[in-house]
Amino acid sequence: MSISKFIYKNTRTINRPIIKLYNLANQTKLIKQVKLSIIKPFLYFKGLSNQKRIKKYFKKNDHEYYKIRSKEDYKQFITNHIQEIDCAKALCKTISLNGNIKIQGFCAGCGKHVDFDCWKSKDVPEEEYFILFGSMVCPKCKSFGRLRAMFYILNKELTNAPNQKIVLHEQVTEFYKTFYANYCHNGNKIIGNEYLGDNIKSGTIINGIRHENAMELSFKNNSIDVIVSNHVYEHVSDINKTISEAYRVLKYGGKVIAGIPFFVDKDKTQILAKEKNGHITYFTKKEIHGNPVSSKGALCFYHYGWDLLDKFKAAGFKDVYLINIIDKKLGNIDTHPCINLIAIK
Repeated sequence: MSISKFIYKNTRTINRPIIKLYNLANQTKLIKQVKLSIIKPFLYFKGLSNQKRIKKYFKKNDHEYYKIRSKEDYKQFITNHIQEIDCAKALCKTISLNGNIKIQGFCAGCGKHVDFDCWKSKDVPEEEYFILFGSMVCPKCKSFGRLRAMFYILNKELTNAPNQKIVLHEQVTEFYKTFYANYCHNGNKIIGNEYLGDNIKSGTIINGIRHENAMELSFKNNSIDVIVSNHVYEHVSDINKTISEAYRVLKYGGKVIAGIPFFVDKDKTQILAKEKNGHITYFTKKEIHGNPVSSKGALCFYHYGWDLLDKFKAAGFKDVYLINIIDKKLGNIDTHPCINLIAIK
């Protein structure tokens, strides 16, 4: 038996001491470059197992993939899924009354049948429905609803073409590790990155983390196959510049696959804050989201509406659509459905 086949068949056994070493690196605050170099070879074989299970599941279980290109399309989608949304509302009430519950399903990230952990957030008032996609956590890969929705979409949107360059706008998260494991094969190059602060040149590596400013990417024209972004685009100060940069670096036929906070009741994007010459003007109460590389969080500049699709088209993208995931078996069921945007150059 070859070494590669031995490792593939014994991934779980071999991974155990490696993961212990990786956790030790976390505890001793070794630089992230060292930690990733320790675990990356084993993520490769773990990803082969993940993809095998995922392909097997979706071969047997066909799920709707409805492309939404307009507000009318969205209304039709909701009409078609009113029972699922009513189910989500019932689950919200159950959680409010009984506390934590578990829901059986299939994780599109790690490819395992699991019991998703659901709980009621302390940040949501009792009179409001609980947002389930922020809770239904996979106990194996730690992904929650909107991240699993992204994995499901990636399984649909990414081709099997070899030697793809894929830019992922995160690098220190659990999502990055699962993404790397699942898509580093076939000669693909995964370029993870984080925004590390102002006045840093894109492409700079600091303590093993690559810095990229989505408004000033370091990549050459027509050099990238896919850009993947999980709730990053609401934190850029100029979305038009960000879209133009994505168009510049993508190859023809390349894709932006972005999870975004999309407000279906807004025809026009709401600007929460604006930056000019280093000074920020606020038009509403300051909104701060979590940031994996800064305890200060990340300022939210936009609540996106339907005109976002027009902005991508105006930049030159030939097709732009939204994907809305409502599926209890996949741990994606909510009173506020999870939305992702796909733009094709």
